[in-house]
Amino acid sequence: MTVFEQTALCFDFIAKSGFDGTIKVGIGNYCVSLTDDVSLKRTLVLDLVNQANQFLDSINALAQNMRTALREPGVRCLGRSPACLNQFNLEYVREVTASFRKLFCLMTDYFAEKNGQN
Repeated sequence: MTVFEQTALCFDFIAKSGFDGTIKVGIGNYCVSLTDDVSLKRTLVLDLVNQANQFLDSINALAQNMRTALREPGVRCLGRSPACLNQFNLEYVREVTASFRKLFCLMTDYFAEKNGQN
């Protein structure tokens, strides 16, 4: 969700079909103005997917650190040990990241297919 929040303006542009204005794209001091271009939208989507996958990689690294943390005996919560609750959280993180990766893979495949048609 963080990636989507940070890139909301980009998604707004991507979602607008028939966008009448121009968008400025800049790299360093070089800037060009582009009109509504399907290939630009595809590029933006693929860039966002790449950023999101990098974010998921970071989440997986944090989850891996949680897995390798020492399991110290502690106070039980809801009849479960902290290690057990930790395992539930890790399973949830795994499921969520796997679901997002599937979604991003579908998006990438869709745009790759569209690029092949043009």
